[in-house]
Amino acid sequence: MRVATATDGRRSRDSSLIGNAAPAARLTGQNVRGLSQLKLEKVLQFMKERRLLVTCLMETWQVTPQGWYSEDIDGFLVIHHGETAQSCNRGRSGVAIILSPEARAAWELGGSWVRHSSNGRALTVRISVEGGKALTVCSAYAPTSGSTSAARQAFYDDMSVQTRSENQSDVLALFIDGNASMGVGARPGTWERDRRRAVAQRAAEIAERRAVFDANNNN
Repeated sequence: MRVATATDGRRSRDSSLIGNAAPAARLTGQNVRGLSQLKLEKVLQFMKERRLLVTCLMETWQVTPQGWYSEDIDGFLVIHHGETAQSCNRGRSGVAIILSPEARAAWELGGSWVRHSSNGRALTVRISVEGGKALTVCSAYAPTSGSTSAARQAFYDDMSVQTRSENQSDVLALFIDGNASMGVGARPGTWERDRRRAVAQRAAEIAERRAVFDANNNN
C-alpha cells in the first residue's frame, strides 16, 4: 500500500511506501500520561530513527478550546484533540496523531481530513493512498472501567462514528487505550473479572469490525 502523492504515476516504485516493511512496522501508538515537551521530542526522535509514518498518542492531557489544533515541528505535523476546558489541575483524556512529512503530504493531498469527539477521547485522520483509497487512523482513549455505563456507551457510540467509512476498501488502523484487560495479566476476583470482561468485550467488538491494529492496556 503506497501513500498517494501529487506526482503519482511519475515516480519510482521504491519511493514513499506504506510498507517497504509491513504496515504495522510504520505505525505505532502509546499512552504518554501527559504529553510534555520532552516526551514529544523523544517521540519525534523515535519516529525519525524508525522511519515511522504515524504515531498515535493517548492521555496527552492537552486542552483544545477549538476542538483540535495542529503544530508543525521539523516537518512533522502534531494534531491534538482534548477537552475544551481544563477539568482538573493535572488534565485528563486527550489524544494526538503525529504525521511524518511523508504521511502529512498524503493527508494534505486528501483534503486534510480530521474527525474528533467532543470530549478529548477520539481523533481520526484520513491519509490518501494509492488507487483512490484511504488509510483511516484513529487514536482513542476509552473511559476507565469504573466510569458510568452512560459514559462508556457514549464512547462506544462515538467510536462507531469515528471508524465509519463509505468505502469498504479503505483500511482502518485503530489505536485505542481500552482501559480494560483483553485477557492478559493476573487473575482478578469474580466481580472484577465480570466487570473487566464486559468492558473488554465492547472494546474488542470495536476492534473486530475493521481494525488492523489495536493497542490495549491491562489496567
